[in-house]
Amino acid sequence: MNDTQLDSRQGVEAKRRLNRIRVESLMALSEGMLTLEEFFDNATGSDGRALAGIQIRQLLTWLPGFKTVDVNIVYSSLLLSLGISPDSLPPKTVTIRWLLDKRCAGRRWEAFWLALRTHEMAMESEDGIPRPWPGFPFAPKPGEKK
Repeated sequence: MNDTQLDSRQGVEAKRRLNRIRVESLMALSEGMLTLEEFFDNATGSDGRALAGIQIRQLLTWLPGFKTVDVNIVYSSLLLSLGISPDSLPPKTVTIRWLLDKRCAGRRWEAFWLALRTHEMAMESEDGIPRPWPGFPFAPKPGEKK
């Protein structure tokens, strides 16, 4: 066996390992075994390379109770709050890596949480009007585990 075949097999195995980490993390998120905050902790930790390439739209689809309309609202709100038209940026470029890019000084990160928490509040409100709690959007809701 030559070095090219060995490199190719190692590459395939590495890709499988990364995909397994992605799927396991997304499933844990979907099943409520992992909070979104814990998911992001993993994305900045040892599993970061595997999770960094996940598209934000894809991540949102795995959130418990989220439907396509919820994904579209949060995704559009995120981009619009940053002054970006949702149609002007290919969704495949809006990844966890993009969200956590240090060159943006946390603006994307803050916009993501603001869009998500505002939508969650609107979903829970009887009239669809979001009502913030103390420390919103970064502090957990009263009664929510951290």
